[in-house]
Amino acid sequence: MDVPTGIALYPREKTRAPRRWSERQWNVVHWAEQPRGGHFAAFEQPDLFTADLQDFARKLR
Repeated sequence: MDVPTGIALYPREKTRAPRRWSERQWNVVHWAEQPRGGHFAAFEQPDLFTADLQDFARKLR
């Protein structure tokens, strides 16, 4: 698929897709492994989430 995709992995998330598998499925332009957070990262770690989202958006310019 050609849609640029950003993936953020949080250590307390229940599932983790392997990077190699993700890159075969999608056009991964941003991959981030965060030090804290889980499924509700935007609420749990808003600063990390926001910084990561901004970093992904910069790559789309």
